[in-house]
Amino acid sequence: MIGEIQHRNNNLLAIIQAIAHRTLSGERSLSEAGKAFEARLQALSRANQELIKSNWAGVNLKEIVRLELEAFAERTLVEGTDIRVGPQLAQNFSLALHELATNAAKYGALSDRNGKVRIYWTIVREGEKSRLKLKWQERGGPQVVQPTRQGFGTALLKAVFPDARFDYATEGVNCEIDVLLKTGEPGAGDLLGSVPR
Repeated sequence: MIGEIQHRNNNLLAIIQAIAHRTLSGERSLSEAGKAFEARLQALSRANQELIKSNWAGVNLKEIVRLELEAFAERTLVEGTDIRVGPQLAQNFSLALHELATNAAKYGALSDRNGKVRIYWTIVREGEKSRLKLKWQERGGPQVVQPTRQGFGTALLKAVFPDARFDYATEGVNCEIDVLLKTGEPGAGDLLGSVPR
């Protein structure tokens, strides 16, 4: 048990260190970097609070989405099967959704009162394994322009989900995240509970 706690603490500290390094090494002012760092820590904290409530037995993905987009609830459509994700995926999804929501609020669909975001996911069976396919889709905001450089939010999202794909369509940003789910012993896998067949 002590070994498991130490492992979790080491993982959490590594995530915080990476966030701090990337957030504070950019071109923005110390005040701006401090606010961004605090917001990212709060996203991580929300995931950890839910994990503690579940005794680290996993968090429903719908709850993670709800927490990260609570400020925009009236402009978000969330659809997806019930699935509990383990600690690592819960933290990763919290950080990724925070970055997507922050970007949408600054530049995308959530920066315009008519803009909306749709988040939906499915589980796809692949032989003995399963894949979670999550899509983020923005519509109704300002016209999208392909970014000329990769910001920290995109870099962070790609760090936690290396296969994430972005499409900067004129009508709105789309992001697709595919995750191969691991099943098996509790605590070791990313998916906890049964996989839909």
